[in-house]
Amino acid sequence: MLTEREWEIIHQYILLITVRRALEKDYNIFEKSSLKYQNLYLDWAKRTLDQISKELYHVKKKMKSSNITVDIPKKDGLFSQYQYTYRGYSGTNKVLNIHLRNQSFDYVQKFLR
Repeated sequence: MLTEREWEIIHQYILLITVRRALEKDYNIFEKSSLKYQNLYLDWAKRTLDQISKELYHVKKKMKSSNITVDIPKKDGLFSQYQYTYRGYSGTNKVLNIHLRNQSFDYVQKFLR
């Protein structure tokens, strides 16, 4: 059985990979666009991606020390389903995509302040 701390680690990992994937996609769009403040947007996105990568490094380190693995999600449009393994036990965690999107949005907002 997963503890509250271990659930938090899994959730944080899912959130960080979701945010990183979205920002990398946006970064590529910014690179190809011809915005007046393109360099400003690219700089912000790069700094934010660097910060997310640092946080993800620490989360992965916690996952390794707790012997937790999380597999790439299966998406069905409404939910994302993550498979996790913890000390020989495996399970699934379904996350509502709209909820994950809202959490990702809130997470990225902290970098705008």
